[in-house]
Amino acid sequence: MSFQVLDATPHDSAELIALLPRLGAFPRPEHRSRDSIHQGDKRVIRRWIDGGEPDCAIVVARGNDADRTLLGFALIRMQLDAFNQAPGERDR
Repeated sequence: MSFQVLDATPHDSAELIALLPRLGAFPRPEHRSRDSIHQGDKRVIRRWIDGGEPDCAIVVARGNDADRTLLGFALIRMQLDAFNQAPGERDR
């Protein structure tokens, strides 16, 4: 299959969000609902659409078919370090 990797645009958002439930399609602890697996990513995508996620990039893989089918995507986001709450800092 032939495909292209492209920067996502807000126009892609409905298709991106439609793929998210697949993230929970694996055995998980009983206390975790399938929807809880992707709700955080859905919030990030919606903020990205509105310009509220400046440290986020999304790329999409689209087939070279006539419909330019969305095959998948990658969401890359900078987050604060969980231990020192610094952006990308390393322990010294």
